[in-house]
Amino acid sequence: KKITAALDQPLPAGVVLEVTLAAPSGASGHDYVALTITGADLVTGISATSAGALPLTYRLSATPRASVGIQTRTVTYTIVSGT
Repeated sequence: KKITAALDQPLPAGVVLEVTLAAPSGASGHDYVALTITGADLVTGISATSAGALPLTYRLSATPRASVGIQTRTVTYTIVSGT
């Protein structure tokens, strides 16, 4: 199994939202992954396990010329079986 994440709509030019999710024992986590509207793998190789309170951290960056105001985005996390 794996966990993926995707945004509901693109971010403005010059803005990047990244996320990292700690992996449970036996699985592989990735360093910060830039989120887009296409699902990105955050944790892979998850076997039958029970884990809780694993850290989830976001990092937002923007170039000085990025045109941003107050905006919202939804991040959807999906557990995918069989991979």
